[in-house]
Amino acid sequence: MKSYCAGYRQWDASLYNKTLECINTLNAPVAPECPLFMRTRYWQEKNLYTALAAWTELKHDMILYSEQPLAAEAGEGGGPEPPVHLSYVEPNLAFWNGALDLLAYQEKSLSALGALTEEAASLNKQLRDLATFLLAVSRKEVARERLSLQEFSELSWIGGKIESLTFQALGSDHLPERERQVALAADVYSCNGRFLEEGVGLADEIYVIAEINGLPYLTRGASFSYYEFQSDNRLTDEEWQGILGRPDRPARPEWTREIFVDSSFTGGKHGFGRFAYDDHH
Repeated sequence: MKSYCAGYRQWDASLYNKTLECINTLNAPVAPECPLFMRTRYWQEKNLYTALAAWTELKHDMILYSEQPLAAEAGEGGGPEPPVHLSYVEPNLAFWNGALDLLAYQEKSLSALGALTEEAASLNKQLRDLATFLLAVSRKEVARERLSLQEFSELSWIGGKIESLTFQALGSDHLPERERQVALAADVYSCNGRFLEEGVGLADEIYVIAEINGLPYLTRGASFSYYEFQSDNRLTDEEWQGILGRPDRPARPEWTREIFVDSSFTGGKHGFGRFAYDDHH
């Protein structure tokens, strides 16, 4: 299987394959000009962990629903100028280029099927614009070029933009109950009445020392969590979410232990793990 996958080139055979290709860019060799923390084996373990969680999401559901676009407004008021909120994008150039390739393939596929509605085309364009912006920021970070106030402002509001895109994809102005948790499970193999389950858990917090405009900052972000375990039955998302709240929930993969900090030490909420990296660890 390793030999077969190493020589596999049929990435344009389907949206599923193209998405797998994009996910796999997370495990590509890191260029020497990338930040030091990205060139550690700990970061490679984190990327593998993220890629497995993304694969679980892909196995679980590849369907995108698009209806009438909706938007969220942000109010404006008087007062002093808001402070500059520094932000950082993980400059994984291979991933952002892969994301753009996937979006182009998706648009081409939907068009060939006669399924590229006006709403789907609009959503795809907004996603493409967002990925293009994040790629441009990543290139500046790798080249150690200064980010502008406008770029920091756009990054500060990126959460609202992604929320708007999510609502557009769902055709709603709120998240349905079953979409309010990121946790989900997918069985990928069965044998003798036992099922191999892949699970995405609650989001983890990740801390990284990154260089922003020439100075080191401690940055905080969010990361996928990933579980793999055996079960006597195929789990629904709701059953898996219930298991996550129990003390006897499955352990994370053994090989991830060295990239986590006990959340009780850092004051984390129940169910949250903490990644911790710096340029010397």
